[in-house]
Formats: sequence, structure tokens, C-alpha cells
Amino acid sequence: MTKQIAVARATGDRDEFITSLVDKLSAANHLYVTDPDPRPATAVIVGPFDGEAIARYAVYENRLWDELDGPSYSMFAFFRPAAGLEGSAFVDEYRDHAAVARLHHPGIRRYSQDIVSSFEGEDRWRCSGISELHFASREEFRDRFWLNDASRDVIARDVLRFSDPSTAKQLVVAEISRG
Repeated sequence: MTKQIAVARATGDRDEFITSLVDKLSAANHLYVTDPDPRPATAVIVGPFDGEAIARYAVYENRLWDELDGPSYSMFAFFRPAAGLEGSAFVDEYRDHAAVARLHHPGIRRYSQDIVSSFEGEDRWRCSGISELHFASREEFRDRFWLNDASRDVIARDVLRFSDPSTAKQLVVAEISRG
């Protein structure tokens, strides 16, 4: 399945930013926004979006599991391939990561690996793959992100097989319920 993902950043008030996005989006869109903190709010918009964005992606979605009903608390991870790993070799290594993620991130209720087919935006947001880790709540994210103490190292080693850690980005976001 193909879909669009955009990343947008607030230039002012967080609540005004969210309201303006909600007003622009259709019911088919999903809107995720970072929790309040000293930095400006950042949003991930899944679905068509013609507003101002710092990055836009057309992706091929590979949803590996979906056991989620309702809004989510999520992490979007943006990956560039490891040196010397391009095209289908990257995709193969990235796909193999799903089994490791399934075991070591027990709280994930929906997991997708999106392969980027086109990109426009700030070069620092350029990537080849976007992982979507969706949890049922902020508490599930906090309490069930890792299987055990060793899981952090297992995941870190596995991610190095397919990605360049110096360029990886992560956004932890809450889905905004609309309607």
C-alpha cells in the first residue's frame, strides 16, 4: 500500500498549530504531535497534506501487525541505510528487523515499516525507511517499550545492520483525536 507522510514544525503557539492542522486535514488523515516541551511542537501527518512541511515522503507501507483500536502514543523512526547498503539490500535487512522488534518491544500494538519512494524537504530529514511503532497509551510506551534490560542493546545492535545511526531521527508523538 502506498501512502504519504509529512513532518511539520510549529513556528508559534502549540495549540494554534494543532488547531490549524486539524482544520486543514480530512477525516482520512492521522495527526500525531510531540508532547509539550521547550521546543516547538512537531507533527507527523499521515495522508495527503498540502500545508507547509519540513519533509514529505511518499512511501510503500508494510504493516507487519495491527492489534490497535483507537488513538495511539507512537514513535516514528527515520532511517538512512548503513554505508554500502542500498536498494533491495537495505529493504531486506530492514525487513529482518521486524522479528527483533516484535520480541524486544512487547508493547507495540501496530508496527509498520515504510519504504520511502520519494522525498522532498530539508536534507537532514532525508531517509529510506520510516518505522512506525504505535502503542495503546503513553503508559504502555513507558512501561512496555522494552522486553527487559538487555533489549536496548539487542535493538541497538540490530538497527546498526541496516541503518546509519549518525543520521537517524525519532519523534515520539501522541495521536490527536478529531471529531
